[in-house]
Amino acid sequence: VESRVHRILRPLATFHVLGEWSRLQQLAKVQSPLSENERLLGVYENHPGLVDEIVAFTETGMYLREAGGWFSVRYAEIVNAESRNTGKTETSEITLLLSSGLQKALPIHGGTGRFRDVFQVLRFFDRLAEDRTDDLSNDEK
Repeated sequence: VESRVHRILRPLATFHVLGEWSRLQQLAKVQSPLSENERLLGVYENHPGLVDEIVAFTETGMYLREAGGWFSVRYAEIVNAESRNTGKTETSEITLLLSSGLQKALPIHGGTGRFRDVFQVLRFFDRLAEDRTDDLSNDEK
């Protein structure tokens, strides 16, 4: 996961590689949802400088800051990730289908035109799914 974050998400303008929660000013004021042994890899700011809709990526899952607190999901729970918007230049949301049957909208607002950040975040989830499939295939051998 860490190498996928480094290669795919790190180049995004509003993504910050962080090892500590308080290293991003707006997060220092907010209680961390991470478990004691969970390692923060980075955060994506949908609204630079604000904590609203910030997405935190760890080695095991991600957290989305919503009005009522944090929504969390483990990568292993994500069955599918897709963009449902029809216009590629307006796409700013990923729909996550979870193993529980829940569908969750993940906002990714950055980038412009053909270079919307949503496509890179989708690629991140696709690569994680491929990695899990490869791991399962190797376990069967």
